[in-house]
Amino acid sequence: MDPNPPPLPRALARQVFDLAMEWYSLRPWESFDDTQMFGLRLGEDGEPLLVSTLGAAGEVFGLVLYRGDRALDAIRAANAGDRNLPAGEDGFALTLDIAPVGSIPEPLRDLLRASGRSTRLAPACFVYDGRRPPRPARKSEYRLLAGVLRAVNAALRERLVHVAPIGANGPVRVPTLVAIERGKSLEVRRRTESFAPTGPAGLFDWPAEAAARPQRDVHWIVGRAPVPVHLANDERQPVVLLALDARDGIALLANAMLAEDLQPAVEAVYGLMIDGSEHTLPGRPRRITFADRELLEAMSVGLAAMDVATDYEPEAPLLADAIESFVASLGGAPRDEPDEWSEALSELREPLEELDEDDPDLSDRAWDEFFGGEVPIGDDEPDLAFDHWRLLHATTRGFRTFARHVHAFGLTPAARELLDRLTAARLSVFRLRSSDGLRLRFEDLLDARPDNVAVVVESQAAAATHPLGSVLIGRFCEFRGVTKFLPLAPLVLPHLVDRTLGHLRELGMELDHDGIARDAHLCGRLFPFVAELEASPATVTNTDGDPLELQRATFAVRDFAALGAALASRPDIEPADHDDGGASAPPSQWVWFGEARRGQRSLLARLEHVGDQLLVEVDSRARLERVRAWLESIPGVRFVRSRELDGPPPLDDALGAGPELTPESREEIMRVLEQYMLAWVDEPIPALDGRTPREAVRDPDGRRRVELLIRTMPDPGGIPGLRAPREAIRRELGLD
Repeated sequence: MDPNPPPLPRALARQVFDLAMEWYSLRPWESFDDTQMFGLRLGEDGEPLLVSTLGAAGEVFGLVLYRGDRALDAIRAANAGDRNLPAGEDGFALTLDIAPVGSIPEPLRDLLRASGRSTRLAPACFVYDGRRPPRPARKSEYRLLAGVLRAVNAALRERLVHVAPIGANGPVRVPTLVAIERGKSLEVRRRTESFAPTGPAGLFDWPAEAAARPQRDVHWIVGRAPVPVHLANDERQPVVLLALDARDGIALLANAMLAEDLQPAVEAVYGLMIDGSEHTLPGRPRRITFADRELLEAMSVGLAAMDVATDYEPEAPLLADAIESFVASLGGAPRDEPDEWSEALSELREPLEELDEDDPDLSDRAWDEFFGGEVPIGDDEPDLAFDHWRLLHATTRGFRTFARHVHAFGLTPAARELLDRLTAARLSVFRLRSSDGLRLRFEDLLDARPDNVAVVVESQAAAATHPLGSVLIGRFCEFRGVTKFLPLAPLVLPHLVDRTLGHLRELGMELDHDGIARDAHLCGRLFPFVAELEASPATVTNTDGDPLELQRATFAVRDFAALGAALASRPDIEPADHDDGGASAPPSQWVWFGEARRGQRSLLARLEHVGDQLLVEVDSRARLERVRAWLESIPGVRFVRSRELDGPPPLDDALGAGPELTPESREEIMRVLEQYMLAWVDEPIPALDGRTPREAVRDPDGRRRVELLIRTMPDPGGIPGLRAPREAIRRELGLD
């Protein structure tokens, strides 16, 4: 256990402390015991958590969070008294205890110290997996706990918490709370979800040939590690399976495979027992140490039946050395986490932590300045952005920036070089332009020069999580042959870019390189802002801005000739099934069009004559009221009823996938798209204070704003390869 964990921001510490004590005051152990559980998700699609309440026995009061795919296995193991908890993906259960201050071990008093509270009882938060002593929770874990406590307290007050028995085996249906943040408010609702044990131990049978081999007095070390190899058109992660002789580190097995495929790894280890290798005879070892928990759990039952002892050591030194040698033989260290980068960056962050310990108020003031007093949602990204800003932009104690202060420390050459490179790197707004699954190409949206050079980085992790058109705010820095990004703000998804950059303008930031460097602290305000945008329910509207609600209305009609004449007299109504070539039959279907916008008309309603009725379909209640008003003004037409239909609306807001485009079709779509979007230059834009782009370019400030709007204009979705006609718009406005 680390005796000196990094200090907690006071705002976060006080929030967790107060929420924990509120939970204690609600006394949930009087209703539930530690053999029961309930589920929780922070957000509609948040990570599934299982929660157990402690305190029914009157000895230990608190709650435990189990997370990840193995959550049910972990809570069952803990309930059975098994100290080898198969915990979640991070290998832990997050525990909150409420205890007398004097009984809290010194290393676990970080929450008490940081909060500055003085009470007889206090919360202690720690991580425990049964294999090591408890360790203090990290800042990201405290943030998770704050969200959980806020949701659980609200659910307890509203009596929404229901529980299920933990049980001994098999899947279980668990009452689950879903907590949705809506700005400053919290909505908690309940649903039931199925949780199942992972059960990897029973997935694979051990072959009879392996069990029949003699047992040899040897000890193996087995694990898997990612390798820096990119598979064309395949985002799956290649790994190498290594088996070593624990006595001398000789590699007995080195097989390449994919991380998702566990069975080939199991078969390879059993195959080593059956056939041996050039360095070992066939036979079962006395012991296997696994550095891979998933592989251990997949083989533990079979190995136990063969009298092969197993244990778990995630950082086996011999295996780490073998993996490093293997990776080096393939051309260097993995690009996503280069050691020199992480070590140098960690060294730069250490002085910040020392300054926090010397003056906690200094850290609190910096926190409030960057995040606006909010507690940001996220894992490590807010912490990294906060330290990034303090290191290179914050001013304090008579120093222009922390970077100058850090220079006074005895930095290693690598850390000093990284600091110099970070200081020189340009802070800007970058958009992801292209990605091939490994290499990502970013463009600087604040650089209007024609020779603007894009930044290219290699990162499988980013390629898998960053959609095209996403925006990053921060700086790219090349160090020791590797380019990495340091954020000052959260990743902004394409559909949120306009509102996010508009929010920075509202906060007073000028969106150019000088403005973003001058007001870098405002970037931290985007963490709560973007989190609120992402948590807001998606609203789909039609071209009038009405919420989409497909409506079907029935009208009784006494005189269809009069109705037909009335419809024919309206310029916005056209027959849908009438042949203009001289057919005598009157039309039975009509379409109602709206006002043309950007050269295209909106389809507002479909009307159909069926028997003695007129059926009308629209995609919103507002449009139904409009069509009803003018239909009922026609003599002999009477509204009967309406109902809402399920399914996607068939009108102006529903576009089918259609056939594959030919080159000619693509050119025609590009021509229409260009014509459609060129009309934008004559539309009033709120970001231009209500002026049109054509009007705004007449003065220098407006010209700069229009340039930025064009560069941040999203590409149209739905058809791969289509680009917004930015150059055509620039030519139309005379910006070339």
